Amino acid sequence: MVRAGIVPTWFTFTNVLSSCATLEAACISQKVHSYVVKQGFKGYVKIGNVTAARNIFDMMKYHDVVAWMAMIVGYDQNRFNSEAMDPFRIMLKEGTKPNCCTLSSILSVCATLSAMEKGKQIHCRVISLRDINAVLGSNAALSMYARCGNVTSARQVLVGPTKVLTWLKLKAAEAGKAASH
Repeated sequence: MVRAGIVPTWFTFTNVLSSCATLEAACISQKVHSYVVKQGFKGYVKIGNVTAARNIFDMMKYHDVVAWMAMIVGYDQNRFNSEAMDPFRIMLKEGTKPNCCTLSSILSVCATLSAMEKGKQIHCRVISLRDINAVLGSNAALSMYARCGNVTSARQVLVGPTKVLTWLKLKAAEAGKAASH
């Protein structure tokens, strides 16, 4: 059903779980339950109820990098910026390796908090990735430095192959700094 692009309703889930109980299909009912929990988690993040999302997140047995990032972005988008750093710290402590998207998200949080020193540490992680997606992280680092008022460091991000988007971000940062003087 899900593979066919049909979105199940709560009525569907109730019936599937009831059938699993009748058939004693514990494995399938666990998968359905996991799906329901993940959908509830994503839904709460989308509507901005980060407290409910965090409660569901904490109940989840396994957190992959996507779940961690959803929690970080949920906090960030709903202006719980200080709280957005907590899942990142826990993620690292638990040994989940952040990807470039996660690092970009946390760089955005650093920019909002004007936490340039923490942002520099995250930028070093971006550089260490050395993959094609590092441009995304570099653009986030450039924005972070610029939003923290350090256009000189933002310029230094441009060392290496120059990307049009990166140049546009730098020019926007320089224009913003000039306008504030």
